[in-house]
Amino acid sequence: MADVLEPLNSLERRLAEAQQGTLPLRTFLDTLVYSPGYILLDRAAEDARSLDEIHPLVVTGGDETPMLALFTSAERAERSRRGSERHPHVKRVSTAWVLKGLQRGVGLVVNPGWKLGFELPPDDVQRLLLEINVP
Repeated sequence: MADVLEPLNSLERRLAEAQQGTLPLRTFLDTLVYSPGYILLDRAAEDARSLDEIHPLVVTGGDETPMLALFTSAERAERSRRGSERHPHVKRVSTAWVLKGLQRGVGLVVNPGWKLGFELPPDDVQRLLLEINVP
């Protein structure tokens, strides 16, 4: 997917700064954890209380590791949703909630298909959860 969107919000501006090396990655991760995110779902799940109740978009990384897809803006999620027949619904979520709900062995990919994105392998997700007091 071609990157046609500039950073659309403060989270995306911080991500761009982290990618450019002008913001420490850890500072960005602290921001990410406490920011809303957007996931793609296989069906509407307005009342879901955990990831076990819904089927979010999970992609495989280069080493076949499952990675849950999280988007940093509704616009990026909506554009990505258009290309996904199996996950046609966008849901705004707490990123902390998503991280806490990830099963061991599952990583996080932020903005898959966009230049403004990155991957957090499963071990790094677990480390982040231990280091940050996720609500």
